[in-house]
Amino acid sequence: MRETRMARRTFLQLTGAAAGAALLAGCGERAASMAESGTGPMVTVLMPGQSDETACVRISAALSEVTKQKLGFSVSIEQVAPTNYSAELWKRMVCQTMPDLFFLTENQPLDVYLNQNCILPLSALLEEYPGLKALFSEQQWASRTYYRRIYAVPARAVSMYQIGFLARADWMRELGARPEEITNLDALHDLLMQVRQRRPNAEGVLPDNGQVFPFPELDPLGDTFGVLTEESGTTVVNWYAADAYSRLCRTMHQWYQEGLILRNASLRDEPATDRMRLCNSFGFFARLNRDSLDCYTRACGTELTAIPLGPTIQNGSIPAESWCLPATNSHRREALALLELLYTDASCYDLFAKGDGKEEQFHPWQNLYLNASGLLPETDEQPQWVSPAYGFSFNNSAVAAKLDACRALKNSYHNGLMCGYLDSEEALPEFLEKLEQAGIQEILQAKQSALDNWLNASH
Repeated sequence: MRETRMARRTFLQLTGAAAGAALLAGCGERAASMAESGTGPMVTVLMPGQSDETACVRISAALSEVTKQKLGFSVSIEQVAPTNYSAELWKRMVCQTMPDLFFLTENQPLDVYLNQNCILPLSALLEEYPGLKALFSEQQWASRTYYRRIYAVPARAVSMYQIGFLARADWMRELGARPEEITNLDALHDLLMQVRQRRPNAEGVLPDNGQVFPFPELDPLGDTFGVLTEESGTTVVNWYAADAYSRLCRTMHQWYQEGLILRNASLRDEPATDRMRLCNSFGFFARLNRDSLDCYTRACGTELTAIPLGPTIQNGSIPAESWCLPATNSHRREALALLELLYTDASCYDLFAKGDGKEEQFHPWQNLYLNASGLLPETDEQPQWVSPAYGFSFNNSAVAAKLDACRALKNSYHNGLMCGYLDSEEALPEFLEKLEQAGIQEILQAKQSALDNWLNASH
């Protein structure tokens, strides 16, 4: 018991210290060059990724050959390590050295940047780019709409996903394991035990950007503080207080005690693909859709097998990964023209998504953040559950301070629980009590009222 309390205290101290350090670094000397080329402007792009400067320059030059001819401008792409990306983006916003186009991950809520007046509204500009606008459904655009204006371009045209596990295909073949026979966490547990017995020195389940287990079959309604599940219908519920969350916490803690989860998973925030490429690792949980296996396989550098573990669902959380334009942008139309080209031109899409195949051993190109539905094979797959709030976006300005407090608590507790490091018997009641003190009930009420109004207006 005493060891559990000490472990929990250590985890909370470490996560709290890491969360507070990001913005103190100052502006430094990394102001992005906005140099103009002889053939037109230079459109600068900032995104998370592990490609080094050599790879970014190479891909930028190859892409610029096309954009100069077709659109009249050059392109300069910069990638920042995912662990540093959020802090770097904030620093550039403060220093007013923003690129023309930047990426927001699912861990960077759009509303946080919107409330700081950092993002340009796009509704009027998008009318000039019908090819880009036609790629996404009305619901997908609606999920990026605040105050009746669109503020971001969804990064992925795929709007359906299911929870699953991505595993090394060669290890699966060695074990004679068949993905279609692994349909739930119990069956996956048995597979992981087989891997551990055969390869006792292999790493356990890996975290991906600090998370071992992504949110399951629910609609997070933007921020996970008030969600919809298939069982709850249109009633907004606190998932952290649900029996399903408690069971999942207990399962992850058991796996951690059995050595099935990477020991320091709760304190690691790099992409799972990095450790898959460099270490003796079997796999990680992920959201699966029709492009994810290809994307992750390229990033890992080894063949992966997808193991679906839940129903296919459709909600507004897929477009949470977004492309945005800063409010101070000087090349707005060029940035949207670049996105339209990347989403609709097959050769440019392949170059940006997969690289050019050169210098792959020493300077590989990695990109997990683009999916163009028009360039992917058509599918007849239908979701098994469509959220009744698909297309809904929550204006959280009235409860923004309470949301910030709840996010800080989530950062302190949730990943530790999902990584199995914290014992849910003690940590979960603490988490729930502090969420109540932070005002989660007011958030639930505000979100329910907004959702009810949206549903009434939609029907």
